[in-house]
Amino acid sequence: MVAIFKNQKVETPTMDPWTRKRWNHIKILTDTLNLMQSSKIILLWTTFFGSVNYVPKTLNCPKFKCFVTSDRNYLNRSDGLIFHLRDIQLNDMPSIRAPEQVWILLHHESPSHTPSDILKFVDGLF
Repeated sequence: MVAIFKNQKVETPTMDPWTRKRWNHIKILTDTLNLMQSSKIILLWTTFFGSVNYVPKTLNCPKFKCFVTSDRNYLNRSDGLIFHLRDIQLNDMPSIRAPEQVWILLHHESPSHTPSDILKFVDGLF
């Protein structure tokens, strides 16, 4: 659109279909990235008294969309790892830990039912 004011041409910005389509794609990409950043992957590293998938695959997380898995291929992409203390095998701990990764110790036992050697090993990890 072109407007003329006192013999001057002033270009009024318009969005042609190509530009509008491009902006829609950028919005879709931005929305997708925002969704990805607001999603959390939780890895169940240990079993829970032998049960592999003891937490539902999709949690009703209040702030983030959570994905729960016991697939260890997600180790490098996980935001959090859950370890059930009674099922921790000292020779089966992750070999790496990302700085932003949260390790969560799950424990429902009283201290009298907790092996002291495991507690010494996990001191400072969680």
